[in-house]
Amino acid sequence: MYVILSPFQIKREHRAEFIESIIEDAKSSVANEEGCLRFDVIQDANHMDRVWLYE
Repeated sequence: MYVILSPFQIKREHRAEFIESIIEDAKSSVANEEGCLRFDVIQDANHMDRVWLYE
């Protein structure tokens, strides 16, 4: 099993749009990509402009 953990630094003015878009991408990945068992979108509690993707 492989795990991908990726941090993203998002410009504040694009944060809401990015999170909405990446959540849809995460749902699609779990539903349609063979072997994708989980895809979490995690907003960093200490840095609101940082988002972590765990796939």
